[in-house]
Amino acid sequence: FYILYGGVMMSNINWSEWSTIAEIISSIAILITLIYLSIQTKQNTEATLASTRQTMITTDLEVLHTGMDNPTIFIKMQTNQELTPEEDRRLQFWLVMLIRTREYQWLQYRNGLLDKQSLEAYLSGMTGNLSYPLSRSWWNKAANNLFDREFVDEVNKFLADVPVNQNYSS
Repeated sequence: FYILYGGVMMSNINWSEWSTIAEIISSIAILITLIYLSIQTKQNTEATLASTRQTMITTDLEVLHTGMDNPTIFIKMQTNQELTPEEDRRLQFWLVMLIRTREYQWLQYRNGLLDKQSLEAYLSGMTGNLSYPLSRSWWNKAANNLFDREFVDEVNKFLADVPVNQNYSS
């Protein structure tokens, strides 16, 4: 039983040569697969980063929108005026929303989805809001009960360099 291959009878070809050719083809196929998978992984990572950034922007806008809807509360917080019980509750909810947003961003940083410079910018804005007597007092009472302890420790490191704002100007 003889099959003609490229003008050569297969019975004349050494099977070890065929094995070597098959291994080369297999290696090329594996290399092409690895290149394809690395491209797919890179695209998936970029999509994940884009989604994470979009989530952070969306939550930041929600926090800002809440502040726009309640300017009196924030003026009172900044000027250390007494809040009504309703205003106090709204401020507490807003602070939880703000800090929870920053906690999420901190977790994204720990997971490698946010760079250090961006995290510090986000935390800077948060610590600025925690520089007023009302919000700092709230933080000191509530932080350990509401947020991740490592996150609280990280925020406290930032707050150590941020004095309580006694100037009361915006």
